[in-house]
Amino acid sequence: MSSHEKSANNLRKQAWEQEENWLGLAIAGAVIIAVVGGFLVWWIMSVASAADRLQRVQTVSPLGLLAVAAITFFTVVWRGLISARQANTSLQQLDGLTKQIALAEETSLATLLQKGAELLADENSAKRSAGIATLEAVAIAGSDKFTDPARKLLIDFVRANGSEAHGGRLIKQAISGINAGFAKERTFIDDRLYFEMNDEIAMRHDEYETNWRIVEGIFTVSYIGGNMDEQRIIRDNIGDANFSHVRFGECIFDNFYAMSFNKCRFGGCTFGRIRTSELDGLDVSDCNFSGASIVFDQGMPDLRKGKNFFLSGTPPVAVGNTGPTVKWNEVLLEFAEIGTIDDIA
Repeated sequence: MSSHEKSANNLRKQAWEQEENWLGLAIAGAVIIAVVGGFLVWWIMSVASAADRLQRVQTVSPLGLLAVAAITFFTVVWRGLISARQANTSLQQLDGLTKQIALAEETSLATLLQKGAELLADENSAKRSAGIATLEAVAIAGSDKFTDPARKLLIDFVRANGSEAHGGRLIKQAISGINAGFAKERTFIDDRLYFEMNDEIAMRHDEYETNWRIVEGIFTVSYIGGNMDEQRIIRDNIGDANFSHVRFGECIFDNFYAMSFNKCRFGGCTFGRIRTSELDGLDVSDCNFSGASIVFDQGMPDLRKGKNFFLSGTPPVAVGNTGPTVKWNEVLLEFAEIGTIDDIA
């Protein structure tokens, strides 16, 4: 038997699944009941005695009810098969429509990816901005095929144009697009970005600032020199992060663990979780440790010289401290509120 014949046999319905068979049974049953019913009426009325007629009625009544029930059953099954066929047809149409929509979306994303890449390569800044916005839209669309290529195009743009500073509008927009793509997919791109302050430009231009921004979802990111201000640094969102000679201003660190900091300075920053060994020798000033989880893997250093503080009522939390209970106001300044000049005695 050929594969075509096997397929035809698989598609052929069983006799009990065919609507026409049940409709034929219902019609045939109705005709038979009409004929038999006529004969029974004659049979009942053929006797003169009322008692005999009542007895014959009681005899044939169960048969009549059974016949009516059988026809009703045939009809219900017939209608059920029709409903099932209509439902299957609707599902098939819906499935076909879904595939058409998915194909149309895929085609649209491919077109957007190509258009975004073309706009990004243009020299006109307005067109570049439109290209970045287009690629970000593709990056957050949730497509397994086009999300990573869109993110990689944005990464390449940042690598080519933001290696020495992130203050430019287009660089900020591109990094925002990269981070949005990561926030949607939560997958890391196997790539490396390297940012370094240009010392020659810094010597010639006093207004030069790197204004580094955190790039999320990359396996390795390195920042050398310069400044990073008002950035929220979430450890789970960055891969191998390396910072050297970077000045951090008013940044928020959710977890200081497993990041490399070489001769960095921290001013006005906030810490969520940090180890005492990481605090030892760290250049911190005016930093807020209110409610911070400080993990004790060695003694707690005195940070009051750098005017580091916590707010009264929300002291840090000692984690894993097996030594004497730490008195926070002996290692940090205690302020009633931010901006208070004198610490609480």
